[in-house]
This record gives sequence, C-alpha cells and structure tokens, in this order.
Amino acid sequence: MKSWFTWPFRRATQHSTSDVEYSLPGATKTSLNADVSYDASEQVIIKEPKSVVLEAPVPSVSEEGVVFAKNNVLLRISSASPSPRHKNHRRSDDESGYFYMRSHEISFHGSSYMVHWVANSELRRVTAKETNDTTSVASNNTNNTVSIELNNLEMVKLFYAQESDQIGAEFSLSNGQLVFYNKNGIFHIFKFISGGLDRLTELLRGCRFLKETSPDDENDHSQRQVTFVVYAPQLGLKEMHPSEYEVQTQLNLETWNDLHDREGRITALKLIQKVVFFRGVSSNIRKEVWPFLLGIFSWKSTTQERHQTMEELIRDYKVLLAKKETLKDEAEEAYKEAEILIEKDVVRTKCADESSSNPHQHVDLLRSVLLAYVLYDPMVSYTQGMTDLLAPLLLSLEDEVMAFWCFTRLVEQSVFFKPASVSICMESQLKILRPLTELLLPQFYQYLQGIYHGKDYLFCHRWLLVCFKREFMFEDALLVWEACWIKYESPFFHLFVCIAIMAMYGMKAVEKSLGLDELIVHFNSLSPSMPANIVLSQARGFLYQFQQLKEAPCSLRLIFNDLDAWDKPGRPKLICKCSTNCLSKTWETSTPC
Repeated sequence: MKSWFTWPFRRATQHSTSDVEYSLPGATKTSLNADVSYDASEQVIIKEPKSVVLEAPVPSVSEEGVVFAKNNVLLRISSASPSPRHKNHRRSDDESGYFYMRSHEISFHGSSYMVHWVANSELRRVTAKETNDTTSVASNNTNNTVSIELNNLEMVKLFYAQESDQIGAEFSLSNGQLVFYNKNGIFHIFKFISGGLDRLTELLRGCRFLKETSPDDENDHSQRQVTFVVYAPQLGLKEMHPSEYEVQTQLNLETWNDLHDREGRITALKLIQKVVFFRGVSSNIRKEVWPFLLGIFSWKSTTQERHQTMEELIRDYKVLLAKKETLKDEAEEAYKEAEILIEKDVVRTKCADESSSNPHQHVDLLRSVLLAYVLYDPMVSYTQGMTDLLAPLLLSLEDEVMAFWCFTRLVEQSVFFKPASVSICMESQLKILRPLTELLLPQFYQYLQGIYHGKDYLFCHRWLLVCFKREFMFEDALLVWEACWIKYESPFFHLFVCIAIMAMYGMKAVEKSLGLDELIVHFNSLSPSMPANIVLSQARGFLYQFQQLKEAPCSLRLIFNDLDAWDKPGRPKLICKCSTNCLSKTWETSTPC
C-alpha cells in the first residue's frame, strides 16, 4: 500500500466549512472534474464539496512516468460483457476515484502502460489515518485500489457517449467508457463523466503492444467506438536468451573504432557480432559496417585492402554501365521492358527520409542502380519488391556504387528473386519453417493444418520475399535486417523471426478460427506496426529454446549444419520420422537465405 502514496503533493487548505481548496501538481482544467480557477502564478486551484475532497497524495501528469491523470472516474468490475449502449449515470456498483496511467519499461521489450485507480474513499481513509482523524470510516475493501498492466490484457475498447448522454457541453466529445477485457473474462469498466477519453485514445494509439482494429459492427454509426487488440510477448523472462541483458547499447562509432588495430583489422569479431545481433548498428556508422555484414569487405581486411577493393568496385561498376550501349536484339528488348517496370515502381517508393530536400535524387538513384542490376544479372533482371531492399541501402550507405554491390549480395544471399526454373528457394525455406513451427508452436501448426492451403504458409511469403521490410517501421526493419545478416548464432535466424511473429500475432487467428484469406488480411493489417525490439527478443528466445533441444526431427537437419554457430557443443539428436527414404539429406546442398 505504501507504494501508492509516495508521490509529492500539496495538502489542501481549508477556507470555509462548506468548500475546500486543494491543488494537484500538473493539474489542468480538463484533468479534474471540479470548478477550476487560477491564482496569480497560474497554479490550478480546484474547489469541490468537502465530501469528495482528495486530501491524500496522488500522482499527476507532472510526476515522472505519469502520462494521464483524471479525477472522479467511475469504476465497475463485471464478469459480463459490457453493453456499448451505456449511459453516463452512477449505478449502485459504481464508485468514483482517481485514475492515472504511467509509462514504464518492460525489461528489453520496451515501454508499456500501467493503469491505476484509487477510490476516493480510500484516499480519505489514508488521509484520516495520517492525520489521526477518528471521524472517518475505516475501510478494508481491497477493491479500493486497482492496478492493471495493459500488456496483460486481451482487448481494450473505448465507447464515446452519445450527445444525449453528455454532462456539460465542455466535454461533449470526450465522455464515455474505457473497458479493459482481461484473459479471465473479467471486465474493468471506467466511466469518464468529465472528459478526457479523447486524450486517452491518443496515448493508447502510441502503445506498441496495442493494435487498433475496426469495430465489431462497422455499420453501427450511432456510437463512436475505438478498439485495440493487445499483442503481448509469448515467452517469459526465464525462456529468453540468457545474453539478452548483457548488451545494453548498439554498436556505436566509439566502440567500432576501438575494435580496429593500427592497420584497420577487426580485433574482436565475436564481440561485434554479438552486439549487432542483440542491439543492432547505430545509424551513423551503417555505411561503414554494412559492407562487412553483406560480405563486400572481409572481416580480416586492412584499411589499405578495403581501399583497393573499393577502387575495383568503382571500376567494375563503370564497365557494367557501359554494357548498355552494346545490347542488341532480345537483350535490348528485355532491358527496355525492365526499364518500364522500374520506372513505374521507383516513383511509388517512398524515401524514408521524408525531410529530404531533393526527393527526385532518391528516385534517380533507385532507377540507376536497378537498371545496372538488369545489366549485371539479365536472368533475374528486375522483380517487384527490389525497391524495398534497395531504398534503405541507398539511404544508409550514401554511395551509389557501394549500394549497388551490397544490393547484389543481398539478392544473392536471399535468392528469393530467382525464377522458379533456377531455384525454388521459397519452398526450401518453408520445408524448414513448417517443422520448426510444429516444434515450437504446435497449436498454431495444428491450426494451419486444418485450414484450406494453410500448409502453404502464404501469409509469410511477403516476410521472406522482402526481408520483413513492409512489416516494420523503417528503423525497426533495419534492426531486423542486421540481426539476420550477422549470422551470429544461426544463418536461419530469419525463420525464428517468422516464428516470433506467429507466436505474438497468430494466436488471435486461432481463437477466431480464421480462414486463409482472413489470416493473410490479419497479418497484413499489422504492417508496419510490429515492434522490432519485442519481435527480435522473442525470436532470440525461440532460437535459444531450440538450441536446448535434445532431439529434433530430421527435417531440420540443414539448420544444424553450421556447428560453429552454436554456443553449446554438439547438436540435438536427429530423429527420422519419414515413412519412406529420408529426403532431408538432399537439402544439405541448399543455399541458406
């Protein structure tokens, strides 16, 4: 109980027998349900009847972490679903209290919100105890205080009151109900009768654990309703990667420079790989680090050797561009067809730097590099989705030549753009992802087995085709790229990212028994709001869980080929469950993406 009342506060000052004046730090005219006036210093002074005076210390928006505070919020706890046809009047089981919301860090998962509600009767009781006021009635009701972690809820809904229900024109657009649905079927219904619901909606829209969805009845326009579905991490702290807390910051310029010897060689490769895997690369040194991650420069190269390599790359790029003048017949026709497609796509590709003073330069560079790639690999030529990969490279590397050669390595490593006649890389990835899902997410796997074409995993094709570029915000997508490129513990980490996304967001589909089309729409609707730090920590946790297995199906043979990637000695025992000859041995020659 002590933790509730440790906030700085000002005591009330009694001016008459009927009214009490008191002030709360950071209070505003819309944050409290009371008559408001201002003194010369602009301190908010609130006057209320003595029967509801809040004389106990309570937090306000001026305190650290508190992002929202509101007095006289009614609370009702129910096990029955609340009706959206609500009325803003007190019921016998409603009680008024002080509502406030704090932002706080959830270990490495980022920030979330904790909601607190303290009944006015509880505040008066604590005040009476502190002042030895024997006239106040003591209360032992445990429901006088409520704490709710938004991350642990199932759903959050906000129902805005109809005009006929409003109390006062000043708050005509922000009264209503806030309803928390928890996983045990309990509903916490907070009634806002003095405004504030609009501000709360804005704050909830900024929470990375919440995803706004359409109302249950889109045709019902009589009530304004906002619905958020909660997507929380599935793995607990004990199931996470044990090194999750060891790396605190990204690979920055100071650390990067310290890890080179006098000749420019990397002196602590394992440390760099670990930092990049767990926290990524600072944006200001990506142009130096990414060529190493994508294999343009050797980790063992000296500064002089890298300068020589760069000179060769510039020369080769110029030679490549000159090939355009020698194209004839079918080759020239194919180039022109690719040029038409590229022209259509580059103008639709957004530059991540919206403040760029010259957006046309970005488009010109995209066009130039993509046309160079058509000359570089006529068989692959140009495929939709390439702009998603190239745009971040150009922006981060700030060099056309380096961006081109990094792009070639990225396409070669992913091999998702190869024609089916050359390589069926997508299917080779799914051959690993399916048994991996069965092993780590058996419930979701069984759900996919039971729906039409669920075994095809069509919902995750886009994730793999453009390396999750469209599933995350720009900077978040780059963190995912870096964690996959570094190949710190497995060259197949991108598949564990798929597992993490399915674990966090797929169970909602299982609960609703969605069909394939609905499932694809469900996952696509999450773009680009997935929080990369949470998804990546979950993916590392699933990778760690996989590493601890004593046995694994033979269909995952390929994932164990690189023993140097594992922290523990040896490998799990492979159990063959094939009804005929084991075909997994033939996959060992496949190229990891």
